[in-house]
Amino acid sequence: MLVSCSSDRGISVKFQLQDENGKEKYVFKDNENIIFRLDIINHGEEEAVLPSLIEILGNDIFHVYSSKGEDYGNPYDVLFLPEIGHLVFDSQSRNTYLCPWVNNPDSELSWNPLYLSYEIEKLRPLPQGDYYSVFAIKLDNNRVVTCKKTFKIE
Repeated sequence: MLVSCSSDRGISVKFQLQDENGKEKYVFKDNENIIFRLDIINHGEEEAVLPSLIEILGNDIFHVYSSKGEDYGNPYDVLFLPEIGHLVFDSQSRNTYLCPWVNNPDSELSWNPLYLSYEIEKLRPLPQGDYYSVFAIKLDNNRVVTCKKTFKIE
């Protein structure tokens, strides 16, 4: 089950970490890849209109810090968020965004190609230690959702 960052007015935002097999986890082995997953879900019976993807995600999605405060950046070097106007979520719909920490060309992971693309240059896993990923999502002028997950590399 995904843990919700926010659930309000029929829209929920859920964030989790996974292994490359899609299994949710928060303790990873040394050299194991970390997959960041974000779901935006419309639970309502009517369509929902949200600001553009640029306004929702900004440029800080999936940002990683060590428990000691060291900034490890994002799992991508460049994130392309095309300006496509407002996002319309049909009733009972879900948009899922996946991004690996280490670019694995053999992986079958993909982001929603209609909305996002990215360039990943991260070639090394995170070193052993304790970390957290935190970022904010702006759903409208009054609601900013903060997503945060702690995790460990053993």
